[in-house]
Formats: sequence, structure tokens, C-alpha cells
Amino acid sequence: MNKRIFSAILVPFMLFVYAVCAMLFFCGCDNSAASRPLTRDEYKAALSVAWDEFCGGTNDYLRACNAAGEDFDKYRASADQLQAACDRTVRGLKGFAEIVPPEEFEEMHKKLLKAAEDEKRWSSYREQSFKTDSREESDRILDKLAQEIDDMPLEDLLSDIVLKLYNELGGFGSR
Repeated sequence: MNKRIFSAILVPFMLFVYAVCAMLFFCGCDNSAASRPLTRDEYKAALSVAWDEFCGGTNDYLRACNAAGEDFDKYRASADQLQAACDRTVRGLKGFAEIVPPEEFEEMHKKLLKAAEDEKRWSSYREQSFKTDSREESDRILDKLAQEIDDMPLEDLLSDIVLKLYNELGGFGSR
């Protein structure tokens, strides 16, 4: 079970998720797909909403893993909670795809969408790990997840790209 907790914590964005999430504001804006690029302020607000959903799902997943501890049966018994966390994470990632960025952020947003696709794949690995009946298979899946994350250049990780956007935009939220 240490591998589960380690692989969840291994994700580089975990190191600053709490700090960034604390800085986010709820804006209540609609970040659905639009035909026109968003303004800079609208983009900040839309990123905030998607990032907050992603962080919330990630934190829910970590809490469920920590509650299960080393017990594989408890981990599997938490499948509903873990699935809800993975679903919430993916909703946040899909939120990024619904955003039409201002022209000045198009290239960085493309990188963000690529990183979001990687995160979706990694979320599917997490799902597979608690849906299998075999602890060995679960460990193999989580080892694969850890290896992929380990092999990814830092600048290609969602957390790094979001942090760059955060800095470029002077923060997130509607203020």
C-alpha cells in the first residue's frame, strides 16, 4: 500500500496543490466552450474554476488513500470514494479543454491541454488500481504510473504549466 500513497504523492503538483488551491477564488463564471477567445480576466477566472475542480478531486483521492493506509481490502472497499475523486479530477481536466484562451496564451494553453491528457491517462491508471482484485496487479499499475510521472520532464507536467500561467496572469480568480 506504500506504493499507492507514494505514487499519489509522487505527482509533482501535489507539492504545491494546497498552496495554489488556497489562492484560487470561486468566480461563478461559465467556462463552457465559446466561439470567441476569452479576455484575460475571463481566462483567469475560467482557469481558476477548472484548477479548483482538479485540485479538489486530487485531494479527495489522497484522503481516501490515506484512510485506507496499508490495507488493500480497505483500498478496494473505498472504490466508490476513489471513483468519485477520479471523476472530479477528470471534470477539472475537461474544464481546461472547454476554455478558449486569449491569443497571447494560445501556445501555453496547448501545452496545458497536452498535460491534461497525460493527467487523464494517469487518473485512469489510478482507477484501474482500485478496480483490480489483485494486489500485485494494483501495484504493477501504480508502478507504471509512478514510472511515467518520473520520466516526464518537469516543464511538461500540468502543475508546472499551471504555475507558469498563474504567474503570467498575476494569479487566478475573478479579482
